[in-house]
Amino acid sequence: MMTNARRDWALTAGAVLCMALVVGCGRSSSDQPLAQANVVDAVRKELGSSSTAEAEAASGATTAATPTGTGWGSLTGSFVFEGTPPAPKLLPTGGKDAPTCNPNGIQDESLVVDPQSKGIKNVLVFVRKVSRTHESLAQAASEPAVFDQKNCMFLTHVLPVVVKQPVVLKNSEAGVGHNTQISPPADTAVNPLLPPGGQQDYAFGRPQNVPVPATCSIHPWMKAYIIPRDNPYFAVSDASGKFSIANIPDGEDLEIQLWHESASGARGALVVSGLTDGKGIIKRKLGENEAVDLGVIQLPASAFK
Repeated sequence: MMTNARRDWALTAGAVLCMALVVGCGRSSSDQPLAQANVVDAVRKELGSSSTAEAEAASGATTAATPTGTGWGSLTGSFVFEGTPPAPKLLPTGGKDAPTCNPNGIQDESLVVDPQSKGIKNVLVFVRKVSRTHESLAQAASEPAVFDQKNCMFLTHVLPVVVKQPVVLKNSEAGVGHNTQISPPADTAVNPLLPPGGQQDYAFGRPQNVPVPATCSIHPWMKAYIIPRDNPYFAVSDASGKFSIANIPDGEDLEIQLWHESASGARGALVVSGLTDGKGIIKRKLGENEAVDLGVIQLPASAFK
């Protein structure tokens, strides 16, 4: 319900509007002047703002729910290849910078499956949006993340970081130089030449929803990924396919993204039948201090390119 002051304002503005349309608003259309747009907009805004909530309720529209939880949950699981895993492949080096760069080839890390457990390495799991962050994670987000290279390979194939977190681009080779080219969309690109033992600091200025490739133009087979996020709720599956994310806020609707470099979904979305939607997203709300174990997630060959 409008206050007396707002009602008086609306009546006054209405009178001004009517005068703008000529006294009495009654002239024929042939000589009627144009309405004053600024007055019309002001009236509409004032009258409409008082009933926004009622209009949304009537139309069934909803706004984002305020989190009701105060505790912290966790999420664990493991990714396993269903059936016979693909045979490991080597990327040819052409003998460049041998013997540091193995002349017989460098391991292809685009799909790494443990031959014993069939665990899938380098599956990225991250929570897209949260309303609060556990205090224990603040310190970790401020510590430098090292992105190193040795034996003509990036030592971390998928690296999640927090926006503004220091990222140390490092070259631990004894006698071979590298460059680390990173070009995040709508953010600052970098491509430092790193001599043996060299390093350079970098930081992302904005979050990304898809990992950003990191490459070395000197050794074109080298490729890895870094993803900057605006919250620290992320994990990458290890050699056995396992992952774990702790201290996730409970009591709110979460969207948990699954991504893999070779996933067949759009832009690397890892789609799992019965678990995710078509964009590789798990929708879940954690109960009070709930520890959720997704168990063994079987992925068929069709889940990958």
